[in-house]
Amino acid sequence: MGPNTELLNQEALAALLGNEVSTSTLERWRCTGHGPRFIRVGRTPLYARRDVDAWLASRTVSHTGETPAAAPVRSKRRR
Repeated sequence: MGPNTELLNQEALAALLGNEVSTSTLERWRCTGHGPRFIRVGRTPLYARRDVDAWLASRTVSHTGETPAAAPVRSKRRR
């Protein structure tokens, strides 16, 4: 990671995503391995802007029937 790498905390990332994703969702994603990669500095998770951009690019689809490659496939059956 270079000296010019922009790091975002979870509040900044939620704001960058237009508050479409809450900080609690980001916390859940970190526990389950979903969402963008993060860096743990002490107890603070930080997100490198380049990792966020790569994650967003991986979620890009061309139509509503297409599933992003990084998206988990959920069963429709409830437990």
